[in-house]
Amino acid sequence: MTIRTRTFSSLVFAVVGLVARPTRAEIKVVVVGSKVGGSTAGGDPAPDADGVFFGAGVPVINASGEVAFFASFTTGSGGTGVVVGDTTPGSVRLITRQGDPAPDGNGSFGFFADNDSPQLNDAGQVAFATQFTGTFGPSDGTGVVRSELAPPLLTIPLRQGQTVGAVAVGPLDNPPPA
Repeated sequence: MTIRTRTFSSLVFAVVGLVARPTRAEIKVVVVGSKVGGSTAGGDPAPDADGVFFGAGVPVINASGEVAFFASFTTGSGGTGVVVGDTTPGSVRLITRQGDPAPDGNGSFGFFADNDSPQLNDAGQVAFATQFTGTFGPSDGTGVVRSELAPPLLTIPLRQGQTVGAVAVGPLDNPPPA
């Protein structure tokens, strides 16, 4: 098996296998390290210049070579967030960070688990399940968020407590990938 690497900012992702499925091919990717000042563990500045990368979750790669993943940060505000970018210098951007206000004004983004991953389509839109804190009611603490391309903004197409048809949307868990 050939291992191919791709550098994203200073994080290096290695494609370690290709699994054939009846309807698609899946690429298995792992973060193999960071090349910051000779270090092998984080240390890059956060995309919003608020702290530095501490860890990275399971990355996803689209056909254009863009990568999205949940990340944790240390110093500054700390916490976790959703990051996207490609191999172009300066392309790394923070979609949202733990504690940022929810797009609909109902609460704030909660913790992003690094054992999960966002979804990334070939147009560069990112979608992810999330938990919200400080919401208006007891049954609106989870949702699905999508990033729009232009202007850069977030929407919530589905939130716990909404009614779709005649069915109330229950909690939207964020389970680790299979």
